[in-house]
Amino acid sequence: MATAGTFVVQHFSGDDASGGTSSPSSAATSLPAAWAGTWVGTGPGNPTPGGLSQRRTNRFTVTLTPHPAQQGELAGKQVSNVSEVNTKIELGCTEILKSREVRKASMVLKAVTSQPTDRSADVGCPNGNVYVVTMTGRDTLSLSDEGDQSAGAPSTLTRW
Repeated sequence: MATAGTFVVQHFSGDDASGGTSSPSSAATSLPAAWAGTWVGTGPGNPTPGGLSQRRTNRFTVTLTPHPAQQGELAGKQVSNVSEVNTKIELGCTEILKSREVRKASMVLKAVTSQPTDRSADVGCPNGNVYVVTMTGRDTLSLSDEGDQSAGAPSTLTRW
């Protein structure tokens, strides 16, 4: 539960959901300006964990702040806030993200650094998580729940 999880790469074709148009070469190498900003979503957390290694949580918030970047460049950060129900310990991680791939309606971001959102918490935050986010509307991003997605994470982020 230390991180927002891993999102599986999805391949989409068609027009960019943001309403913008881009050339095929720029669509594959740079994060469009329409993605820039602050996106926030809240999931239910994990109220009924299924094992000893999982902690019971009742809220899982993700804040994603991408900015225009070329493929391979730093492209923003993701902050997850996940509180353990009984102890109130913050289990979330803050990650610096690199643009790994950009398609017309989706982007793949990889965490190149990761640390506990609450730096005083003893939480393991692994590097290398991959996130795939799809623009489903001008002010809405969709997150996949496949792969190593943490239980209770949000499936949708909204422009803040």
